[in-house]
Amino acid sequence: MLTKPFRLRARHRVSRLVSVCFLLACGAPQEPIDRPAKAGPLPTAVIRIPGDPNLALTIGAGVQLSAVMEDTRGVEVLVPATWSSSNTTVVEVDSSGSVSAVGYGEASISAFYGGGLAKVMVSTRPGGLRVRQLAGGVVVEEGESAVVVAEFLDVNGEVIVMPWDVTWATSAGTLVPGNTQQTQLLRGLPAGEIGVVATSGPFRASLRLPVRPGTGTKLTVPHFTLWADALPNGQMTFYPDLVVVAPFEATIERLEFSRPFKSVCANAAIAPDATTPLFDFIPYDFSWQDGSLTPGSVVEVAITYGRSDGSFQTTRALGLVTPWQRGSVIDYSTGGFSWRAC
Repeated sequence: MLTKPFRLRARHRVSRLVSVCFLLACGAPQEPIDRPAKAGPLPTAVIRIPGDPNLALTIGAGVQLSAVMEDTRGVEVLVPATWSSSNTTVVEVDSSGSVSAVGYGEASISAFYGGGLAKVMVSTRPGGLRVRQLAGGVVVEEGESAVVVAEFLDVNGEVIVMPWDVTWATSAGTLVPGNTQQTQLLRGLPAGEIGVVATSGPFRASLRLPVRPGTGTKLTVPHFTLWADALPNGQMTFYPDLVVVAPFEATIERLEFSRPFKSVCANAAIAPDATTPLFDFIPYDFSWQDGSLTPGSVVEVAITYGRSDGSFQTTRALGLVTPWQRGSVIDYSTGGFSWRAC
């Protein structure tokens, strides 16, 4: 017969065995089993570019942009966005969001992050306008012509190309009618200081052009225009239109142009007359085709002439390429000279 103490020990062992069996049956604690998550759309980040959504930059200037988004607490945080420009000839942007205006026009700057997209529109404009005499330093004499040019500048004062029209005004002399090009021809200038003003949009610039009194010792060209007439094949035919004045007897010997045109030899006698143009000519067989010239281009003519004392001199003049206007009448009935091949 079992004694009492032995029974207590046996009962204790049985309880331990029951505990072991329970643990074996139920199993020890294990790591959770991974199950595939239900497929769904990726979260989209909502990002912004702080500041004005429409920027206006002076060409040559820049601005630093940044992209931000709100975290789960609603706090704005900077994000490492990917930056791009819709037109790199107008605006450039680097990987940090630094924007530079390099040309005229409009472009959008985009920031991408986490599937989100933010944009800002950028428009560019010139930094200023100036007027200068083409072939600066050339002394203009009474009765002659001068060519001036309006130049748009960037923020650094460098010349930039702009498609804007320019309106001209002058205190003396005659402007080419209706010319809105950035280059302008002033004809028949009187002695003194001539004021020239160019206006384009919000910009205005002026120039004081000194004109020396005539000495009566050289032939002058108060007017020189190269008319440009479009051909059906897309090329242009050019006709020179010159007015020559000399207060002495002279003979035109040769005309040479700065462009790749034919040089023309002439035999034109000029009688003394200090005020009236002696001939105004556009020879009908005096034309070329040159695709490098456009309205507003400048051409120089060198006129070699002989004086009654047997000496030869050369005078130079600048003229503009000007579109030929249909319906205009040209008088070819100029006499007293003839042309020959050089």
